[in-house]
Amino acid sequence: QYSEFLESGNDKRKTLSVLLKAHRKFNQDVSICRKLARVQADLNQTAEAYFTEANCHLIQGQNRAAMEQLKIAQKYAQKNKYMQARISAKIDELKDAMAPN
Repeated sequence: QYSEFLESGNDKRKTLSVLLKAHRKFNQDVSICRKLARVQADLNQTAEAYFTEANCHLIQGQNRAAMEQLKIAQKYAQKNKYMQARISAKIDELKDAMAPN
């Protein structure tokens, strides 16, 4: 795969760009999701990496694990208002999904 080729190189920013586009297009692909989280972590985008990892868990139906990742992401997003808003919205969405009917 092209993303694996990019991952083996030194240009993590280019890899990030390719994986972000791939994740938007194939948003249910766990493999792409996990690779994206790994590259975000490599680039010290910690809140984004945990947020992406939460999405990986959601793809697999692992709501509790996703919630744990989102709570960790919140801690790393303290200085990023945009990321805080994304995480809070996802937590609210997940709480609604997990609530008994």
